[in-house]
Amino acid sequence: MRLGDVPPDATVRSGGNEVLLRTARLEAKLHYVYETGRHRGYVLGLTNLSSNEAYHVDVRRFGGETLVLVGAKDVVIPPGKSTRLYVVDWK
Repeated sequence: MRLGDVPPDATVRSGGNEVLLRTARLEAKLHYVYETGRHRGYVLGLTNLSSNEAYHVDVRRFGGETLVLVGAKDVVIPPGKSTRLYVVDWK
């Protein structure tokens, strides 16, 4: 997902840039959904809405019985900038 490669057994669909979360400091949009027989992966765009303060992405806050992995391209987002968050769950 991070490299944009699609495994042979996977399908990818657009997330439509749907806004999943918006606070005063952060906006999260769904970019892509990857599907395989056993996993579902999400590529989210995170935007720091602050004009003067960096946003720290804490991947340790994600959890659950079906969570396989979570990772961020950058764990510190400068003011006004964006990064990607990758989440993979068991189906």
